[in-house]
Amino acid sequence: MSKFFHTIKVCLYKNLLTGDPDDYAGRTKMEHVYNVHDISHLAETRGGSGIAADEMTRSVNAWLKEMGYQLCDANGVNTGYFTASLHIKGVFNTATEAYNPKKHTLLFDFQQGSLLRKELEEVNVVVAGVADTLPLPETLIDCTTGVLNETLTLGGIFEIKGFNLKFIPEEDDNGIFLTEITSETVTKVAIVPTNTQQHLMGQVPAGLPAGDYTLSVATRWNSTGKPLKSLKTGQFVGTLLLKAPAS
Repeated sequence: MSKFFHTIKVCLYKNLLTGDPDDYAGRTKMEHVYNVHDISHLAETRGGSGIAADEMTRSVNAWLKEMGYQLCDANGVNTGYFTASLHIKGVFNTATEAYNPKKHTLLFDFQQGSLLRKELEEVNVVVAGVADTLPLPETLIDCTTGVLNETLTLGGIFEIKGFNLKFIPEEDDNGIFLTEITSETVTKVAIVPTNTQQHLMGQVPAGLPAGDYTLSVATRWNSTGKPLKSLKTGQFVGTLLLKAPAS
């Protein structure tokens, strides 16, 4: 009987960090993006937790809120699955220099714990060969709220990391596109200050209605400088909730 409970596929991408033309980096494909309620529902229906999903969601959200409060008091958290702590970045040029939010940055640091590392023993990895060169928007950060892979803020900046993301700004069919799920209305993101193979930054158009959206990246960019004949499109795997900024 196999000891593995999970099988994942890893696709290979050209490794841009080395000069070896035969060198590849492996990347897993994110199949789903789950929020707290999704995991609570799966714990009830798949995992047999015996706890109703709504009840678990309320408890987990309350736990996470308290964790955030304690972290902001510079207390550490160790769940066994991860550790968390508050850190500060930036240089203090003198021993008497005060904290300056324009110069110094507070951030949370999360590290995997021993219980989470142990779960990796049950993962079987299958190499699925060289990946298609479609854009792969892998993670998305709502820079206004700091939320990962879940929200966008109206008029706010967002950041995408992944592969094959660079596009030709002058081409109308190239770029970042937001599609409102209910109406299927597609809007191109006009302001994109960062446009590289592995990193995009854009600003959500101010006139969009709040609601659920999908995000895609379309490109004809080619490293040779000659645009591709066919358009290549890749979609972010999750649904994004577009909200007005907090007042």
